[in-house]
Amino acid sequence: MTHLRDLGRIAEDLGDYLSGAWGRPVTAVRLVETSVGARRGNILFDAEDPTNPAGPTTHELVVTIYPPAGAVLFGVESETTVLRLAEAAGAPVAHVYEVCTDPTRFGEPFFISSRVRGDSLPRNLLRMVAADDTLGPRIGRQLGAAFAAIHRTPGSATPEAVRRGALTDRPSEISLAVLGEQLDELLQPAPVFALGLRWLTRNQPDWTGEHVMVHSDVRNGNILVSPDGGLEAILDWEGCHTGDPHEDLAWLCVRTWRFGNDHLEVGGLCERRHLVDGYEEAGGRFDPDAFTWWKILGTLRWGIGLSRQATQHLNGTYRNIAMAASGRRAVELEYDLLRLLQAASAAR
Repeated sequence: MTHLRDLGRIAEDLGDYLSGAWGRPVTAVRLVETSVGARRGNILFDAEDPTNPAGPTTHELVVTIYPPAGAVLFGVESETTVLRLAEAAGAPVAHVYEVCTDPTRFGEPFFISSRVRGDSLPRNLLRMVAADDTLGPRIGRQLGAAFAAIHRTPGSATPEAVRRGALTDRPSEISLAVLGEQLDELLQPAPVFALGLRWLTRNQPDWTGEHVMVHSDVRNGNILVSPDGGLEAILDWEGCHTGDPHEDLAWLCVRTWRFGNDHLEVGGLCERRHLVDGYEEAGGRFDPDAFTWWKILGTLRWGIGLSRQATQHLNGTYRNIAMAASGRRAVELEYDLLRLLQAASAAR
């Protein structure tokens, strides 16, 4: 593969950093860059730890290097704090070893976490599910249980940077305000998105009165799966915030994340009932009306998100070919949004 970074230099810096953090000589070897989307960089590596008190050890690790400040949703300290909260609640996540806010080593802050075995490429996950009729439903139930664990963390326990709005405000109102602002910032009018925003404003769901920790981007592509273990880990916590738990459940079911397996609502992996069963068995409360509302909002959110990624490339905030190409797909979300609005209106 083509290396985008100087892996030799990074290996030296990682070894030097871990040697200082752990107080013994550590060497970083076998570095491999991975493709993780438009924003951040992940590098897999082995940390050889010959003088470990428990005996010579090779740690399988990942260093996550942040993008430029203008493209960061929130800082490395907040993201790693919510990762640790999720781990403590029993959600399947990578263990965070080290956090560094100093940008002098790699140009940006970074954190080092355990490397979890599994595959995240959607086409490979769909092939796994096609080869084993029991795997998709198992992953669905595991995802439901993972969501229940994440949602056990109250909003009041999260870092300030993760709290979106006041904890006394309705999550639906907060989300609508955010999307309204983002819609206004697009480079051209988007009448379908404006229609969706009006419908959502007029049909807000009931709310329990409590904010919980919400990942906000669990989907096919942000999970690690293996044929034997099913769900191994949930990735990419940079968008975590406080809100309504149905946001997580519905986002996973937006049609984009099915990658052609449209008959399987949960990321093209399984039917919704498997997700809901796992969620409720683990203590979660599922409201189908709230789910529908958040699914429509998720579709609108991704449509605006694709348009905004293209805007960031065009205005120079973060020039990247993946960001530039995103804007071409916004029309797909307009189509999905119109279909969802039609079905929701017919059901009322």
